[in-house]
Amino acid sequence: MQKRRRNVERSAQTRAQLIEGAIAALCERGYARSTTALIAARAGVTTGALHHHFPTKEDLLVAVLDRLSADVSAQAGDVFAFSGRVGGDTERAVRRLWTVYGAPRYRAAWEIIIGTNKDPAMRARMTRQREESMNGLIARWFADRQLGRREQELVAAALQSMLIAIRGLFLETYLDFPAAYYERQLALLSRTVAAQLEEVLGPRWRTPRPRARAA
Repeated sequence: MQKRRRNVERSAQTRAQLIEGAIAALCERGYARSTTALIAARAGVTTGALHHHFPTKEDLLVAVLDRLSADVSAQAGDVFAFSGRVGGDTERAVRRLWTVYGAPRYRAAWEIIIGTNKDPAMRARMTRQREESMNGLIARWFADRQLGRREQELVAAALQSMLIAIRGLFLETYLDFPAAYYERQLALLSRTVAAQLEEVLGPRWRTPRPRARAA
C-alpha cells in the first residue's frame, strides 16, 4: 500500500513538472517552438515519461489550460464579493483580475489558443474550458444575492464583458506599450463596467440576504 502511494505521488509530481515545463516553454519560446523534447527538458524528464503521462501533445496543452484556470480561480479569490459603492468595488475587481490575467505566466494560455485555433477538436475543448472558468467566477457573485432573472442576466453580461476585456488586454503585452497605456485602459474599463452595473443595481450594491439558520 505504501509503495503504491509513493508511486501515485511520484506520478502526480511528474505530471506537475511536465505542466510547469510546458508553461515555461510556451512563455519563453512560443507555441511553434515548444516541442515535446523542449518541454521534457524544461521539466527535467525524458520524452518517454512525457508521452507516458500525456499520450498526445494536445492532452498536455489542455492540462496546462486547466492548471492556469485553477491558478486564476485561486488567485482571484472572492473577487466579486462587493459590498460598497459600485465604482470603487468595480475598480478593485478590475485591478485584482489584471494581476492574475496580466501576469507573464498567462501568456502560455494565449500561445495555446492562437497556436491551435485551426484544430476544431482543440478549439471545442478550449471553448468548454473557457466557459466553465468564466461561469465559475461569475457564479461566486450570485451565491448570496437575491436578484430577479433579468437583473441576473444583465449583471452576468457586465461581469462577462469585464473578464473578456481584461483577457484581451493581455494580448497588448506582446507589443511595447508603456505601463501608462495599461493604466488608462484599466481605468476606462472600470468606469464602463461600473456604469453598466449601476444601471441595474443603483450606486450601491444590495446587501445580500442572510441565510436562514438551520432549525
